Parts: sequence; structure tokens; C-alpha cells
Amino acid sequence: MKGLIYIGRFQPFHKGHESIAKYIEEVHGEKPLIAVVTFMKNNKEILTYNNPLTYEEAKKVINCYG
Repeated sequence: MKGLIYIGRFQPFHKGHESIAKYIEEVHGEKPLIAVVTFMKNNKEILTYNNPLTYEEAKKVINCYG
């Protein structure tokens, strides 16, 4: 199967998210594309208590997991 996508807020990305990504890779034989969902208004990211990370910050955290 090609084009696996794992979509979520990942606020923050944690071991549970990592284990799901690894499971997807084991079952389907390829790493999923991880799509980070952020909240936007007037082309600006909205940071809240439940969504404290910007897209770039979330991307850095996810990249640390390899």
C-alpha cells in the first residue's frame, strides 16, 4: 500500500503517537507520512492551552523521534 497518512494534532507528539507510527510501519512495510493539524485564523496560527505548539515546533518534536 502506498501513501499512508497519520493525521493528528500531536500536541505534543508522545510515545503513544510513536508506537502507532511504528505499528503502521510494521503492518504496511513503510513509514506513514505524519500530517500535523494546526488551527489557523487569518493566516495566523492560533495557540491555545490545548494546542500550545506551532507547526514548526511540532515538526521539530516529531523529527526527534526519527
